[in-house]
Amino acid sequence: MLDRIKAWWQASQKARRERLMVERRIDVATDDLGIRVQDGRGNVVAMTWSDVESIAIETNDRGPFEPDLWWVVEGDGRRLAYPNGANGDAEALRVFGDRFPGFDHGAVIASMGSVDNARFVCWTRSISG
Repeated sequence: MLDRIKAWWQASQKARRERLMVERRIDVATDDLGIRVQDGRGNVVAMTWSDVESIAIETNDRGPFEPDLWWVVEGDGRRLAYPNGANGDAEALRVFGDRFPGFDHGAVIASMGSVDNARFVCWTRSISG
């Protein structure tokens, strides 16, 4: 009986933590065409790779109660953003490094230690293309 109560308690605590973590409700997917982000309400924002003009990380001072590190992909007058820790973010980072020559992994590392409002540019399209 105590094992069942313990298992129920642990499962309910895990579910509560995941509900509190907005990052867990956001899905990031990449494929040959581009990147797509779906929030927990079913809203989808997508961008083709050819439209991407910059990739940056924006940090803020609101953690740990709100996501404090956001990936920002901009291009064609649009902005696609998702928090670090979203489902699929590690794969997106791998794809960024593979797909965008000169992607600055040092900026990624620097952003991970930031607790301030800051922007870390990881990649921008050169004027020549």
